[in-house]
Amino acid sequence: MRELTKSMLSFSWAMPLFGMKQMMSMAMPQDASRPWGHAEDGFDALTGVAQRHLDGAWASAWKTGDQLQRQMVDLMFGVFSGDAWNPNRWLQMTSDMMQGGVGAVRQAASDCGCGTPGCTHSRGTDPHASGTSGGR
Repeated sequence: MRELTKSMLSFSWAMPLFGMKQMMSMAMPQDASRPWGHAEDGFDALTGVAQRHLDGAWASAWKTGDQLQRQMVDLMFGVFSGDAWNPNRWLQMTSDMMQGGVGAVRQAASDCGCGTPGCTHSRGTDPHASGTSGGR
């Protein structure tokens, strides 16, 4: 419990510092050819680390949400180019969102979200339990 608490507190301290570092990178770019480059690289790296810790239904939910967010950003910036007013774009985005959502729900319903194929511990038996402790 002590190590878990330390880990949670370290994470809570690291995130605001990381955010401030990224804001400084955007405010004072080092490379004029890539004004957002260092901040973008940092966000992508941290996202990749977090994403690698998601599996099963969690990974599916992340992928669906990330795709939706990216499409919304494209639409927001598309207002300036007229792309946001294209009904085909809206239909495609809605279709993609529904397919991703259905996939995430299907995986969550057939899997406990722990990432172990065929896991049944959500139905009362825990194949992950070891020894007599009954926990993970």
